[in-house]
This record gives sequence, structure tokens and C-alpha cells, in this order.
Amino acid sequence: MFLAIYDGENFNAANFSDALLITLFSMLLVFLILALLMFIISLLNYARPAKPAPKEMNWEELDEDARVAALVATVDYAEETKQDVRLVSVKKITKEGRK
Repeated sequence: MFLAIYDGENFNAANFSDALLITLFSMLLVFLILALLMFIISLLNYARPAKPAPKEMNWEELDEDARVAALVATVDYAEETKQDVRLVSVKKITKEGRK
């Protein structure tokens, strides 16, 4: 029915019902394409590998300066954001790793 109204150059909608039919068909087509894209994106979420859980810190391996630095950084961040924070991991950054 849609192709019977469209002749290749313009729409020959003679009355309001034909124009309404064209509008509804076009809207339906747009929403079907959006639903298809949403479905494809949701499938891509399953294909992405899960992030590994952070491993627990071993406080015995850290020296006293590293422990103090980690705790001071955590307290400073908590005061800055005014939220409850949790120290999850500590990573030592060397001069070679800062490039």
C-alpha cells in the first residue's frame, strides 16, 4: 500500500488517511530499526569479556611508607568527594612506569 502511494518522486496522498498511513508506516520503520540496533548492542555486551575481580592487597608486602601513603590518599579522597570510600588496591608506580 505504501508503494502504491509513492511514485518515486513525490507522495500522492489524496486525503488525510493516506498521509496518516504514510506517517505511521515511517514511524514503525524507524522504531523497528531502533529495536534491531538495541538488540544488537545488547548482544555485544555478552560478547565483551568480564573484568577480573581486583585481588586483595597484601599489607605485609608493603613497607610502612607505602601503607601510610595509601591511607593518606584514601582519607584525602574521602574528604574531597564527601562520600564513603574503600581502598581496593595499591599499585607502586616507578619512574619508568610514569612515561
